[in-house]
Amino acid sequence: MTTPSGYLTVRITPHAARLFLQHQGYFTVHVTKSALPIDFLAWKERNELLFVHVVSSRTKQGTPSYRNLVGELCSLVRKIPLPGEMQLMVYSGCSWNRFRVKSGGIYAMSGECT
Repeated sequence: MTTPSGYLTVRITPHAARLFLQHQGYFTVHVTKSALPIDFLAWKERNELLFVHVVSSRTKQGTPSYRNLVGELCSLVRKIPLPGEMQLMVYSGCSWNRFRVKSGGIYAMSGECT
């Protein structure tokens, strides 16, 4: 089975997302064995803390539907008072699409080529 060009596998997608944010000035820490759907933490300065979940899409046509995942992340934000912001990062083709996760849904932040 071949991997489509521009597609990141499940194993390397979180690491690629961490590198992407590190290039933007964030410090990152990989989270392991967590009951929460969080791949890593990222922070910049003392006032910006991110809880990040990462997925990769085989399509280059934008973000596919992740209805169950989005529901789970929104539920987490409703139930647990996180001391920062929850974000969903989706790699699709050549770009990272970042979404802020709020209790009622998500909204797009950017679609940035790497």
